[in-house]
Amino acid sequence: MYIFDPVPVESLDLAPFYQPGELGCPKVDVVWRCLGRTGRSIVRRVKSESGERAAIETTLREVAGQVQVVLSCVDRASQLAECVSAVCETARVPLVVAELSDAGGSVGPIRNSDEARESGGCISCASLYRAEGDPFLSLEREYLRRRFPLPVRRRPAVEPWLIEMLSRLALLAAFQGGDGTSSSASNQSRLWQLNSEPFEVISTAVPRHYACRQCFPAPERTSSELRRQTLREWRQNWNGPAAEPADLLELRRRSQHLIAERFAVFRSCYQESADQRRAVYRFCRDRGADPRDNLVANAFRAVVERPGRGGDRAVAFSEGSDFHDGRRAEALALMEAIERLFALDQSDPRRVVAAS
Repeated sequence: MYIFDPVPVESLDLAPFYQPGELGCPKVDVVWRCLGRTGRSIVRRVKSESGERAAIETTLREVAGQVQVVLSCVDRASQLAECVSAVCETARVPLVVAELSDAGGSVGPIRNSDEARESGGCISCASLYRAEGDPFLSLEREYLRRRFPLPVRRRPAVEPWLIEMLSRLALLAAFQGGDGTSSSASNQSRLWQLNSEPFEVISTAVPRHYACRQCFPAPERTSSELRRQTLREWRQNWNGPAAEPADLLELRRRSQHLIAERFAVFRSCYQESADQRRAVYRFCRDRGADPRDNLVANAFRAVVERPGRGGDRAVAFSEGSDFHDGRRAEALALMEAIERLFALDQSDPRRVVAAS
């Protein structure tokens, strides 16, 4: 068993557990001194090098892989539980968050650790749903983000019996998460909400929130990361491995019979002329950009044309661009044109020949 808390003892933590002489001390050290010999033999203290998010995440990653379930207790609102949630999802370890609030308290969301992101919302989603329509909670989230990992400077007033009830529910959820019984379809991403007046325990589902950065992470704006994201989503949505796409030059060679032949779908596929490229070159140079170091000034553009509706008149149908190779631009223009034939171009159904 491990205990971890990067927040030192503050004035709001004094009484009934922490004493005035322990103000500013690490909480894990105070708890450690209260344990007996047996408790110290099974409990290990965990400390991070600093209170920075990166240092806390590094410390949590080292511990999360050695436990079966993580229990996060939140007596004052903070964003530390959201940081713990992200680490637990990466390590595929169940997380149980027990949180006190002015209305009572809550336990969860409890998610399937094997497919956590698909099983429903996380603790960040639950917080975002609570903040909807409440300007104060929305501002509080931004305040806590800047104050991380410190909590708010107030403590909810709750009865001792409610804290005891919340602790029992948290232990029950931790035992379920540790032995895997919470991974059933009927128990995925559930939030147990405790209300003091009137006393009731409500179990609700927590769907993923569109603004949650954990459930919907923003990929890095690089071509390699976007490519990896596309492959991940393909495997997730189509339940199969994603094959490597064919090279653009090979696609261009395979598509040549669609152009300029008798009864061909497309009339022509051509790149910009030398005069047009020089015009773009001069345009960039006149505005202070060095065309020799500017990818836009040296990009290749290709246009695919097909017969218009009014007879032999040809119309531009699709375009493709590539920073380095005009032939690849032609291939992109052809693929775009083929896609438009099926998705965007409206044809008279009476002119479509169906073979069966």
